[in-house]
Amino acid sequence: MSENRANEQLNEQLRKAVVSLERERVQELAHQVIDGKLDAYDAINNGLTRGIEIVGDKFGRGEAFVPELLMAAKVVMAGIDILKPHITGSQTRQGLTFVIGTVKGDIHNIGKDIVILMMEVNGCRVHDLGVDVRDSVFLEKAEEFNADIVGLSALMSTTMVSMKSVMDLFERERPDREYKVIVGGAPLSQRWADDIGADGFAPNGAEAVKLAQRLIRIGKAN
Repeated sequence: MSENRANEQLNEQLRKAVVSLERERVQELAHQVIDGKLDAYDAINNGLTRGIEIVGDKFGRGEAFVPELLMAAKVVMAGIDILKPHITGSQTRQGLTFVIGTVKGDIHNIGKDIVILMMEVNGCRVHDLGVDVRDSVFLEKAEEFNADIVGLSALMSTTMVSMKSVMDLFERERPDREYKVIVGGAPLSQRWADDIGADGFAPNGAEAVKLAQRLIRIGKAN
């Protein structure tokens, strides 16, 4: 069997194992990749990551729920922990730098934490600011960490206004900012993102990853 064919077969098995939430199976397959001297980077990129994307798409369609998404992310990270040491320096993904927090007045973290897991699985460097984050902290940390993307989370309609406050601060203090701002949370919509001047809205973690990557591609093209 050719190496490419062996890679393809293991990647398919990795995807299925992630979708089935089989942590031990993922770890077993990851070791097979290493023992067979196959491409560890390809196994992460086209096996594990594709598996979590499938689960994320199911979540977006209402066919999977928060516990499954969280478990799938943990399953993927278990495989990545095994494969990552075998990736060469030239293959290592230079992921986006992502700063995220739940806005002032809101102490909910479940949505934020799902986004963080999805971003980390996709190779992003994530800085979690926590919950009930002051406007000035978003600005300070975006600058400190040289963010590509800033994520604002709110799970209550009463705290949505805090997002506008953050965007107003960005507009006053950093009108020429290069980083993009995305928003997410149950009561939000794309219309709300447009109204407050954010660069986009994501309804879930999988869509947040796609949105972030799309915004960076657009930025590089301009």
